[in-house]
Amino acid sequence: MTIFFKFMAENFLPTNEKFNSNFWESLFEDLAPRIKELIKEEVPTKISDLENFAKEFIPGIENFEASIQQYFKQANNTQFKSYASNFHMLFAQKFKEICYNEARAILISDSKESFSVSDILTKPSEHPTITPPRDPCSPLTLQYPHINTIMRLPEFPVSSKVVKLANLFKRILLEATCKTLTPQARLCLCETARTVIELFMIPSFDPFVDTENPKKSAVFFCDSWYLSHSVFWESLALKNDLPDENFIDIVSYLKNKGTATLRNSSNALSEKVETLFRQIGGLDGQGKENHGMVIEMAFVQIVALINKFMSAWKKNLPKDRYQQILRSTIDKTLKLILSDTLAIQDISAKHSTCLSNNFSLLLDQLSKVRSDDLEEDSDSWVRFKLVIGLMDDSLVKIVEGWENGTLSKYFRSSEIQHLVRALFQNTDKNAALRRRITGDVL
Repeated sequence: MTIFFKFMAENFLPTNEKFNSNFWESLFEDLAPRIKELIKEEVPTKISDLENFAKEFIPGIENFEASIQQYFKQANNTQFKSYASNFHMLFAQKFKEICYNEARAILISDSKESFSVSDILTKPSEHPTITPPRDPCSPLTLQYPHINTIMRLPEFPVSSKVVKLANLFKRILLEATCKTLTPQARLCLCETARTVIELFMIPSFDPFVDTENPKKSAVFFCDSWYLSHSVFWESLALKNDLPDENFIDIVSYLKNKGTATLRNSSNALSEKVETLFRQIGGLDGQGKENHGMVIEMAFVQIVALINKFMSAWKKNLPKDRYQQILRSTIDKTLKLILSDTLAIQDISAKHSTCLSNNFSLLLDQLSKVRSDDLEEDSDSWVRFKLVIGLMDDSLVKIVEGWENGTLSKYFRSSEIQHLVRALFQNTDKNAALRRRITGDVL
Protein backbone atom coordinates (compact mmCIF):
# COMPACT_ATOMS: atom_id res chain seq x y z
CA MET A 1 0.00 0.00 0.00
CA THR A 2 2.92 2.36 0.81
CA ILE A 3 4.49 1.62 -2.58
CA PHE A 4 1.18 2.46 -4.26
CA PHE A 5 0.98 5.88 -2.60
CA LYS A 6 4.64 6.64 -3.44
CA PHE A 7 4.09 5.68 -7.07
CA MET A 8 1.00 7.88 -7.36
CA ALA A 9 2.73 10.84 -5.72
CA GLU A 10 5.89 10.68 -7.88
CA ASN A 11 4.37 9.94 -11.29
CA PHE A 12 0.81 11.22 -11.54
CA LEU A 13 0.23 14.08 -9.16
CA PRO A 14 0.98 17.66 -10.27
CA THR A 15 2.50 20.15 -7.88
CA ASN A 16 -0.80 21.99 -7.59
CA GLU A 17 -1.57 21.86 -3.86
CA LYS A 18 -5.33 22.31 -4.32
CA PHE A 19 -5.46 19.44 -6.80
CA ASN A 20 -3.43 17.29 -4.45
CA SER A 21 -5.83 18.05 -1.62
CA ASN A 22 -8.91 17.14 -3.66
CA PHE A 23 -7.23 14.02 -4.98
CA TRP A 24 -6.25 12.88 -1.51
CA GLU A 25 -9.73 13.45 -0.12
CA SER A 26 -11.25 11.42 -2.95
CA LEU A 27 -8.66 8.64 -2.59
CA PHE A 28 -8.99 8.56 1.19
CA GLU A 29 -12.78 8.35 0.96
CA ASP A 30 -12.49 5.25 -1.22
CA LEU A 31 -9.58 3.48 0.46
CA ALA A 32 -9.95 4.33 4.16
CA PRO A 33 -12.82 1.88 4.85
CA ARG A 34 -10.93 -0.92 3.12
CA ILE A 35 -7.72 -0.14 5.00
CA LYS A 36 -9.65 -0.28 8.28
CA GLU A 37 -11.13 -3.62 7.24
CA LEU A 38 -7.62 -4.93 6.58
CA ILE A 39 -6.52 -3.72 10.01
CA LYS A 40 -9.51 -5.43 11.65
CA GLU A 41 -8.77 -8.67 9.80
CA GLU A 42 -5.32 -8.69 11.36
CA VAL A 43 -6.71 -8.38 14.88
CA PRO A 44 -6.37 -11.81 16.58
CA THR A 45 -9.38 -13.70 17.92
CA LYS A 46 -7.57 -14.87 21.05
CA ILE A 47 -6.96 -12.56 23.98
CA SER A 48 -3.54 -14.15 24.54
CA ASP A 49 -2.39 -12.89 21.11
CA LEU A 50 -3.40 -9.27 21.63
CA GLU A 51 -0.18 -8.28 23.39
CA ASN A 52 1.99 -9.41 20.48
CA PHE A 53 -0.40 -7.69 18.08
CA ALA A 54 0.10 -4.41 19.94
CA LYS A 55 3.89 -4.78 19.90
CA GLU A 56 4.31 -5.85 16.29
CA PHE A 57 1.39 -4.55 14.24
CA ILE A 58 0.69 -1.09 15.61
CA PRO A 59 4.25 0.22 14.99
CA GLY A 60 3.81 -0.93 11.39
CA ILE A 61 0.59 1.06 11.14
CA GLU A 62 2.40 4.08 12.56
CA ASN A 63 5.11 3.78 9.89
CA PHE A 64 2.45 3.33 7.21
CA GLU A 65 0.70 6.50 8.35
CA ALA A 66 3.98 8.41 8.35
CA SER A 67 4.74 7.20 4.82
CA ILE A 68 1.40 8.49 3.53
CA GLN A 69 2.03 11.90 5.06
CA GLN A 70 5.46 11.94 3.43
CA TYR A 71 3.92 11.75 -0.02
CA PHE A 72 0.69 13.62 0.66
CA LYS A 73 1.06 16.63 2.90
CA GLN A 74 -2.71 16.80 3.19
CA ALA A 75 -2.82 13.31 4.70
CA ASN A 76 -2.46 14.52 8.27
CA ASN A 77 -5.65 13.00 9.68
CA THR A 78 -5.80 9.38 8.55
CA GLN A 79 -6.47 8.06 12.09
CA PHE A 80 -5.31 4.58 11.10
CA LYS A 81 -3.03 4.36 14.13
CA SER A 82 -5.83 5.55 16.39
CA TYR A 83 -8.14 2.95 14.86
CA ALA A 84 -5.61 0.12 15.31
CA SER A 85 -4.79 1.24 18.85
CA ASN A 86 -8.38 0.48 19.82
CA PHE A 87 -7.58 -3.19 19.16
CA HIS A 88 -9.37 -4.35 22.32
CA MET A 89 -12.67 -3.09 20.94
CA LEU A 90 -11.84 -4.41 17.48
CA PHE A 91 -11.21 -7.82 19.06
CA ALA A 92 -14.55 -7.69 20.88
CA GLN A 93 -16.42 -6.71 17.70
CA LYS A 94 -14.69 -9.41 15.67
CA PHE A 95 -15.37 -11.97 18.38
CA LYS A 96 -19.01 -10.89 18.39
CA GLU A 97 -19.35 -11.56 14.66
CA ILE A 98 -17.75 -14.99 15.05
CA CYS A 99 -20.02 -15.91 17.97
CA TYR A 100 -23.13 -14.63 16.20
CA ASN A 101 -22.39 -16.77 13.14
CA GLU A 102 -21.62 -19.78 15.36
CA ALA A 103 -24.88 -19.34 17.30
CA ARG A 104 -26.85 -18.99 14.08
CA ALA A 105 -25.24 -22.14 12.64
CA ILE A 106 -26.11 -24.03 15.84
CA LEU A 107 -29.75 -23.01 15.73
CA ILE A 108 -30.35 -23.79 12.05
CA SER A 109 -28.57 -27.15 12.18
CA ASP A 110 -30.57 -30.34 11.70
CA SER A 111 -29.16 -32.08 14.76
CA LYS A 112 -31.81 -33.98 16.74
CA GLU A 113 -29.44 -35.37 19.36
CA SER A 114 -30.34 -34.77 23.00
CA PHE A 115 -28.69 -35.09 26.38
CA SER A 116 -30.01 -35.80 29.84
CA VAL A 117 -29.59 -32.95 32.30
CA SER A 118 -28.22 -35.44 34.81
CA ASP A 119 -25.39 -36.12 32.33
CA ILE A 120 -24.67 -32.41 31.96
CA LEU A 121 -24.72 -30.95 35.45
CA THR A 122 -21.79 -32.17 37.47
CA LYS A 123 -21.46 -32.41 41.20
CA PRO A 124 -19.98 -29.29 42.79
CA SER A 125 -16.36 -29.05 43.75
CA GLU A 126 -15.08 -27.33 46.84
CA HIS A 127 -14.03 -24.28 44.83
CA PRO A 128 -15.33 -22.80 41.57
CA THR A 129 -13.52 -24.36 38.63
CA ILE A 130 -14.03 -24.57 34.90
CA THR A 131 -14.38 -27.90 33.17
CA PRO A 132 -13.34 -27.60 29.48
CA PRO A 133 -15.53 -29.30 26.87
CA ARG A 134 -14.49 -32.62 25.39
CA ASP A 135 -16.20 -31.83 22.09
CA PRO A 136 -18.65 -29.20 20.74
CA CYS A 137 -21.61 -31.09 22.18
CA SER A 138 -20.04 -31.66 25.57
CA PRO A 139 -21.15 -29.04 28.08
CA LEU A 140 -18.74 -26.49 29.48
CA THR A 141 -19.75 -26.54 33.14
CA LEU A 142 -18.89 -23.97 35.74
CA GLN A 143 -18.81 -25.79 39.06
CA TYR A 144 -19.45 -24.01 42.32
CA PRO A 145 -20.46 -25.06 45.85
CA HIS A 146 -24.05 -25.85 46.81
CA ILE A 147 -25.47 -26.13 43.28
CA ASN A 148 -26.74 -29.56 44.29
CA THR A 149 -29.01 -28.00 46.90
CA ILE A 150 -29.92 -24.64 45.35
CA MET A 151 -32.17 -24.61 42.29
CA ARG A 152 -30.76 -27.84 40.90
CA LEU A 153 -32.66 -28.96 37.84
CA PRO A 154 -34.55 -32.27 37.83
CA GLU A 155 -33.63 -34.86 35.26
CA PHE A 156 -34.95 -34.24 31.75
CA PRO A 157 -33.61 -34.26 28.17
CA VAL A 158 -32.28 -31.16 26.41
CA SER A 159 -31.36 -30.86 22.75
CA SER A 160 -27.74 -30.76 21.66
CA LYS A 161 -28.37 -27.39 20.01
CA VAL A 162 -29.15 -25.81 23.34
CA VAL A 163 -26.18 -27.48 25.04
CA LYS A 164 -23.92 -25.98 22.37
CA LEU A 165 -25.59 -22.58 22.71
CA ALA A 166 -25.18 -22.65 26.50
CA ASN A 167 -21.51 -23.59 26.04
CA LEU A 168 -21.03 -20.66 23.69
CA PHE A 169 -22.64 -18.30 26.21
CA LYS A 170 -20.31 -19.55 28.94
CA ARG A 171 -17.20 -19.20 26.75
CA ILE A 172 -18.10 -15.60 25.93
CA LEU A 173 -18.61 -14.79 29.61
CA LEU A 174 -15.18 -16.22 30.39
CA GLU A 175 -13.65 -13.92 27.77
CA ALA A 176 -15.50 -10.96 29.31
CA THR A 177 -13.84 -11.63 32.69
CA CYS A 178 -10.39 -10.81 31.27
CA LYS A 179 -9.37 -7.60 33.00
CA THR A 180 -6.58 -6.83 30.54
CA LEU A 181 -9.31 -5.77 28.09
CA THR A 182 -10.76 -2.28 28.23
CA PRO A 183 -14.10 -1.84 30.03
CA GLN A 184 -15.79 -1.03 26.70
CA ALA A 185 -14.49 -4.24 25.12
CA ARG A 186 -15.59 -6.34 28.10
CA LEU A 187 -19.02 -4.74 28.01
CA CYS A 188 -19.24 -5.54 24.29
CA LEU A 189 -18.51 -9.20 25.11
CA CYS A 190 -21.32 -9.21 27.69
CA GLU A 191 -23.63 -7.84 25.01
CA THR A 192 -22.42 -10.62 22.71
CA ALA A 193 -23.31 -13.24 25.33
CA ARG A 194 -26.77 -11.71 25.56
CA THR A 195 -27.12 -11.68 21.77
CA VAL A 196 -26.47 -15.41 21.31
CA ILE A 197 -29.19 -16.21 23.86
CA GLU A 198 -31.60 -13.72 22.30
CA LEU A 199 -31.20 -15.54 18.98
CA PHE A 200 -32.94 -18.51 20.60
CA MET A 201 -35.93 -16.25 21.24
CA ILE A 202 -36.33 -15.19 17.58
CA PRO A 203 -39.31 -17.01 15.98
CA SER A 204 -37.33 -17.85 12.82
CA PHE A 205 -34.96 -19.91 15.00
CA ASP A 206 -37.85 -21.33 17.00
CA PRO A 207 -38.87 -24.62 15.28
CA PHE A 208 -40.05 -26.19 18.53
CA VAL A 209 -42.86 -23.77 19.30
CA ASP A 210 -45.69 -25.94 17.99
CA THR A 211 -48.72 -26.39 20.21
CA GLU A 212 -50.04 -29.14 17.92
CA ASN A 213 -46.94 -31.26 18.48
CA PRO A 214 -46.58 -32.41 22.11
CA LYS A 215 -42.97 -33.56 21.73
CA LYS A 216 -41.80 -30.27 20.24
CA SER A 217 -43.54 -28.22 22.90
CA ALA A 218 -41.96 -30.39 25.61
CA VAL A 219 -38.49 -30.13 24.05
CA PHE A 220 -38.83 -26.36 23.79
CA PHE A 221 -39.94 -26.16 27.42
CA CYS A 222 -36.91 -28.15 28.60
CA ASP A 223 -34.51 -26.24 26.35
CA SER A 224 -35.83 -22.90 27.59
CA TRP A 225 -35.54 -23.91 31.22
CA TYR A 226 -32.05 -25.33 30.74
CA LEU A 227 -30.89 -22.14 29.01
CA SER A 228 -32.49 -20.04 31.73
CA HIS A 229 -30.76 -22.14 34.38
CA SER A 230 -27.40 -21.86 32.59
CA VAL A 231 -27.65 -18.09 32.09
CA PHE A 232 -28.56 -17.56 35.75
CA TRP A 233 -25.89 -19.75 37.31
CA GLU A 234 -23.00 -18.96 34.97
CA SER A 235 -23.56 -15.19 35.22
CA LEU A 236 -23.92 -15.54 39.00
CA ALA A 237 -20.68 -17.51 39.30
CA LEU A 238 -18.76 -14.79 37.41
CA LYS A 239 -20.67 -11.71 38.54
CA ASN A 240 -17.73 -10.21 40.46
CA ASP A 241 -15.56 -10.34 37.34
CA LEU A 242 -18.11 -9.09 34.79
CA PRO A 243 -18.73 -5.43 33.91
CA ASP A 244 -22.43 -6.21 33.47
CA GLU A 245 -23.93 -9.23 35.24
CA ASN A 246 -27.56 -8.25 34.75
CA PHE A 247 -29.03 -11.14 32.77
CA ILE A 248 -32.08 -11.59 34.99
CA ASP A 249 -34.47 -10.35 32.29
CA ILE A 250 -33.31 -13.15 29.97
CA VAL A 251 -33.66 -15.71 32.77
CA SER A 252 -37.27 -14.70 33.40
CA TYR A 253 -38.14 -14.44 29.71
CA LEU A 254 -36.81 -17.91 28.87
CA LYS A 255 -38.68 -19.55 31.74
CA ASN A 256 -41.90 -17.71 30.95
CA LYS A 257 -41.68 -18.51 27.25
CA GLY A 258 -41.03 -22.20 27.85
CA THR A 259 -43.85 -22.41 30.37
CA ALA A 260 -46.27 -20.52 28.09
CA THR A 261 -45.48 -22.82 25.16
CA LEU A 262 -46.14 -25.93 27.20
CA ARG A 263 -49.30 -24.41 28.69
CA ASN A 264 -50.57 -23.54 25.20
CA SER A 265 -49.94 -27.11 24.10
CA SER A 266 -51.81 -28.43 27.14
CA ASN A 267 -54.69 -26.06 26.44
CA ALA A 268 -54.74 -27.20 22.81
CA LEU A 269 -55.14 -30.79 24.02
CA SER A 270 -58.04 -29.80 26.29
CA GLU A 271 -59.72 -27.97 23.40
CA LYS A 272 -59.38 -31.05 21.19
CA VAL A 273 -60.85 -33.22 23.94
CA GLU A 274 -63.78 -30.85 24.33
CA THR A 275 -64.36 -30.82 20.57
CA LEU A 276 -64.53 -34.63 20.50
CA PHE A 277 -66.89 -34.64 23.47
CA ARG A 278 -69.18 -31.99 21.96
CA GLN A 279 -69.53 -34.12 18.85
CA ILE A 280 -71.57 -36.56 20.95
CA GLY A 281 -74.35 -33.99 21.04
CA GLY A 282 -74.98 -34.30 24.78
CA LEU A 283 -75.26 -37.25 27.14
CA ASP A 284 -79.05 -37.14 27.66
CA GLY A 285 -79.78 -39.76 25.00
CA GLN A 286 -83.31 -38.49 24.37
CA GLY A 287 -84.51 -39.66 20.94
CA LYS A 288 -81.03 -40.69 19.83
CA GLU A 289 -80.40 -44.08 18.28
CA ASN A 290 -77.23 -45.99 19.10
CA HIS A 291 -76.28 -43.19 21.45
CA GLY A 292 -74.36 -45.55 23.71
CA MET A 293 -72.11 -46.54 20.81
CA VAL A 294 -71.57 -42.87 19.89
CA ILE A 295 -70.52 -42.11 23.47
CA GLU A 296 -68.22 -45.13 23.55
CA MET A 297 -66.48 -44.16 20.29
CA ALA A 298 -66.01 -40.58 21.49
CA PHE A 299 -64.50 -41.76 24.75
CA VAL A 300 -62.13 -44.09 22.86
CA GLN A 301 -60.98 -41.17 20.71
CA ILE A 302 -60.54 -38.94 23.75
CA VAL A 303 -58.40 -41.51 25.55
CA ALA A 304 -56.31 -42.12 22.42
CA LEU A 305 -55.68 -38.39 22.04
CA ILE A 306 -54.73 -37.92 25.68
CA ASN A 307 -52.47 -40.98 25.53
CA LYS A 308 -50.70 -39.61 22.43
CA PHE A 309 -49.85 -36.33 24.14
CA MET A 310 -48.96 -37.91 27.47
CA SER A 311 -46.65 -40.50 25.90
CA ALA A 312 -44.62 -37.69 24.31
CA TRP A 313 -44.64 -35.56 27.44
CA LYS A 314 -43.65 -38.42 29.75
CA LYS A 315 -40.49 -39.02 27.75
CA ASN A 316 -39.53 -35.37 27.35
CA LEU A 317 -40.59 -33.52 30.50
CA PRO A 318 -39.41 -33.46 34.11
CA LYS A 319 -41.42 -35.94 36.15
CA ASP A 320 -43.12 -33.35 38.35
CA ARG A 321 -44.12 -31.21 35.36
CA TYR A 322 -45.49 -34.25 33.52
CA GLN A 323 -47.51 -35.29 36.57
CA GLN A 324 -48.90 -31.78 36.88
CA ILE A 325 -50.08 -31.74 33.24
CA LEU A 326 -51.40 -35.30 33.43
CA ARG A 327 -53.48 -34.51 36.51
CA SER A 328 -54.73 -31.24 35.02
CA THR A 329 -55.72 -32.84 31.70
CA ILE A 330 -57.59 -35.72 33.30
CA ASP A 331 -59.32 -33.34 35.73
CA LYS A 332 -60.46 -31.05 32.90
CA THR A 333 -61.77 -34.05 30.95
CA LEU A 334 -63.72 -35.49 33.87
CA LYS A 335 -65.09 -32.08 34.88
CA LEU A 336 -66.31 -31.56 31.32
CA ILE A 337 -68.20 -34.88 31.33
CA LEU A 338 -69.48 -34.42 34.88
CA SER A 339 -70.82 -30.98 34.09
CA ASP A 340 -72.87 -32.35 31.22
CA THR A 341 -73.99 -35.39 33.24
CA LEU A 342 -75.22 -33.35 36.20
CA ALA A 343 -77.23 -31.14 33.83
CA ILE A 344 -79.30 -34.00 32.30
CA GLN A 345 -83.03 -33.57 33.06
CA ASP A 346 -84.14 -37.18 32.69
CA ILE A 347 -82.16 -40.43 32.75
CA SER A 348 -83.99 -43.68 32.06
CA ALA A 349 -82.90 -46.92 33.70
CA LYS A 350 -81.59 -48.18 30.36
CA HIS A 351 -79.66 -45.00 29.68
CA SER A 352 -78.36 -44.94 33.23
CA THR A 353 -76.82 -48.37 32.64
CA CYS A 354 -75.40 -47.15 29.32
CA LEU A 355 -73.76 -44.13 30.95
CA SER A 356 -72.46 -46.19 33.86
CA ASN A 357 -70.84 -48.72 31.53
CA ASN A 358 -69.26 -46.06 29.34
CA PHE A 359 -68.05 -44.02 32.31
CA SER A 360 -66.50 -47.14 33.84
CA LEU A 361 -64.77 -47.91 30.54
CA LEU A 362 -63.45 -44.35 30.33
CA LEU A 363 -62.13 -44.44 33.88
CA ASP A 364 -60.48 -47.80 33.27
CA GLN A 365 -58.71 -46.49 30.15
CA LEU A 366 -57.61 -43.29 31.88
CA SER A 367 -56.24 -45.41 34.71
CA LYS A 368 -53.92 -47.06 32.19
CA VAL A 369 -52.83 -43.67 30.87
CA ARG A 370 -51.91 -42.36 34.27
CA SER A 371 -50.41 -45.74 35.31
CA ASP A 372 -48.38 -45.25 38.49
CA ASP A 373 -47.57 -41.61 37.79
CA LEU A 374 -50.36 -40.28 39.99
CA GLU A 375 -50.50 -41.88 43.41
CA GLU A 376 -53.50 -39.99 44.77
CA ASP A 377 -56.94 -39.58 43.21
CA SER A 378 -57.99 -36.00 42.57
CA ASP A 379 -61.40 -34.69 43.65
CA SER A 380 -62.61 -34.89 40.04
CA TRP A 381 -61.56 -38.53 39.83
CA VAL A 382 -63.39 -39.36 43.07
CA ARG A 383 -66.50 -37.43 41.97
CA PHE A 384 -66.55 -39.32 38.69
CA LYS A 385 -66.29 -42.70 40.46
CA LEU A 386 -69.10 -41.70 42.81
CA VAL A 387 -71.35 -40.69 39.92
CA ILE A 388 -70.81 -44.11 38.34
CA GLY A 389 -71.96 -45.68 41.60
CA LEU A 390 -74.95 -43.33 41.85
CA MET A 391 -76.17 -44.55 38.46
CA ASP A 392 -76.75 -48.03 39.98
CA ASP A 393 -77.62 -47.10 43.59
CA SER A 394 -81.08 -46.90 45.11
CA LEU A 395 -82.39 -43.55 46.33
CA VAL A 396 -82.21 -44.76 49.93
CA LYS A 397 -78.54 -45.59 49.53
CA ILE A 398 -77.87 -42.23 47.90
CA VAL A 399 -79.50 -40.41 50.81
CA GLU A 400 -77.49 -42.47 53.27
CA GLY A 401 -74.31 -41.61 51.35
CA TRP A 402 -75.17 -37.95 51.65
CA GLU A 403 -75.91 -38.11 55.34
CA ASN A 404 -72.78 -40.07 56.28
CA GLY A 405 -70.57 -37.58 54.37
CA THR A 406 -69.50 -39.85 51.52
CA LEU A 407 -71.24 -37.64 48.95
CA SER A 408 -71.43 -34.32 50.79
CA LYS A 409 -67.64 -34.15 50.87
CA TYR A 410 -67.48 -33.93 47.06
CA PHE A 411 -70.88 -32.64 45.89
CA ARG A 412 -73.21 -29.75 46.62
CA SER A 413 -76.74 -30.68 47.66
CA SER A 414 -78.17 -29.06 44.53
CA GLU A 415 -76.07 -31.36 42.33
CA ILE A 416 -77.22 -34.56 44.07
CA GLN A 417 -80.86 -33.37 44.15
CA HIS A 418 -80.80 -32.67 40.43
CA LEU A 419 -79.26 -36.07 39.66
CA VAL A 420 -81.86 -37.77 41.87
CA ARG A 421 -84.69 -36.01 39.98
CA ALA A 422 -83.20 -37.25 36.70
CA LEU A 423 -82.77 -40.83 37.90
CA PHE A 424 -85.93 -41.45 39.95
CA GLN A 425 -89.64 -40.82 39.52
CA ASN A 426 -91.08 -37.83 41.33
CA THR A 427 -93.23 -39.67 43.90
CA ASP A 428 -94.12 -38.44 47.39
CA LYS A 429 -91.82 -41.05 48.92
CA ASN A 430 -88.94 -40.06 46.69
CA ALA A 431 -89.63 -36.37 47.34
CA ALA A 432 -89.45 -36.99 51.09
CA LEU A 433 -86.15 -38.77 50.72
CA ARG A 434 -84.83 -36.06 48.43
CA ARG A 435 -85.58 -33.37 51.03
CA ARG A 436 -83.09 -35.06 53.36
CA ILE A 437 -80.33 -34.09 50.92
CA THR A 438 -79.57 -30.65 52.30
CA GLY A 439 -76.84 -28.69 54.03
CA ASP A 440 -73.74 -28.19 51.90
CA VAL A 441 -70.29 -29.00 53.26
CA LEU A 442 -68.43 -27.59 50.26
